[in-house]
Order: sequence, then structure tokens, then C-alpha cells
Amino acid sequence: EEEEEEKEGQETEDERHKTEGAELMRSRRAKAFSTKEEPMNPCIDPRIDDPESWLCSCLERLEGTCHAVSNHSEAWRWSKQDCLTAQICLDPSGQICSDWKSDVGCNGTKYGEVKTALTNYFNVSSPTPAPVSLLMRAKGRGRRTGSSEAALDSALRGKASACQ
Repeated sequence: EEEEEEKEGQETEDERHKTEGAELMRSRRAKAFSTKEEPMNPCIDPRIDDPESWLCSCLERLEGTCHAVSNHSEAWRWSKQDCLTAQICLDPSGQICSDWKSDVGCNGTKYGEVKTALTNYFNVSSPTPAPVSLLMRAKGRGRRTGSSEAALDSALRGKASACQ
């Protein structure tokens, strides 16, 4: 009987954690959509749109860059996650939400060294960092098809390169 009560207590606690998690995700989404960003200039919030949901192999490129940089610098000073975050902070296309950058501390000292190493790597080897395009916001939206999307993507290349 005590064992059954303990199981019921655990199930109740598990349900509470699930509810709290769902509420946290809703509040994060609400914050992301109510940011100070201009509505006509949608931005990507990595808290919501993770790299795996983007319409290209950006995550693979980001990880590959981290691996390459680790071969050319003292990468033992930062984690893989720090390297991935620093690349998103660099944001050459200017499409990552400024609120996210501020919350993460992109301009702080934590990512300074890895951002410098990444910048040096990009300058020497000249690969384009794995930026994201406006059309990569696939989460909750259909995949792009047809020539009109390709034309739009082509037109945006000057402003924001897509992963290739």
C-alpha cells in the first residue's frame, strides 16, 4: 500500500514537472514573439528554432567549423557548445534575435576568445560561417518548394546567405 502511494506521488510530481516544462516553453515562445525586434524584420531565436530544425545542414557546418578551429587553436579552453554558441553570436547575416544575443552574453568575455579564434579561422581559410536565412525558420512551417522560393532565396543572398 505504501508502495502504491509512493508511485502515485511520483506520478503526480512527474506530471507537475511536465506542466512546468510546458509552461516554461510557452513563456519562452511568448517572449520570443514579443521581443523588441521589428515585426517586419523577423529574427531567429535559437531558444525556439534549434539548428536541427533549419532547412539545411547548418548544424553540421557549425560542428565542422568547431572541429577545424580546434585543430588550429587552443580549443581546450572552451566546450563544443561554447564554440557553437559563439558562431551563432557572430551572426554575419544579422538574423539572430538581439534579445537572444543579449541573454546569452554574446558580447561578454565568455565567448570572446572563441569568437576571436573563429574570426581568425574564417579570415585564413575563408569559408563562410554557417549563417541562416529568413526561409530557414522551418519549425511550424512547411518546407519550401518551387521556383518562387528559390528566386527569393537568391534575391536575399546579398543580405543573408543561406547554408549550401
